[in-house]
Amino acid sequence: MNRPASDSVDPQLASLVEHDAVPDGIKDAIRKPAGARFYKCALQVNPFAYAVRHAKQSSYKTEAEYNAAVVAGCLKEGIEIVGVTDHFRIATSQSIAAALTAAGIHVLLGFEAVSSDGVPRERYERD
Repeated sequence: MNRPASDSVDPQLASLVEHDAVPDGIKDAIRKPAGARFYKCALQVNPFAYAVRHAKQSSYKTEAEYNAAVVAGCLKEGIEIVGVTDHFRIATSQSIAAALTAAGIHVLLGFEAVSSDGVPRERYERD
């Protein structure tokens, strides 16, 4: 299990920290955070303007209602990072990004684009 940096010493290692025979360097290492951890993410969230522009059915009448519902859902589900994207636009994502950030959720802003250059097909084909 991943343990955040703010957690106390792992209970299985706690006795080592108090033991005189354990070198200080080991004690210091035991007190450090567990290291890498996994984050629960939602990496494809559209802003309210996307739903309006594409005539998506929604029970939310305003952007503020929509943003509040997204934030509430993220908090309920333990989402820590949200990727907000819209087609060729970033400005439409600013208010939802602000609402998520205010709730302590990290935001990755992006946009979806199409290129006439394309991506060579052979890059994705395997023998």
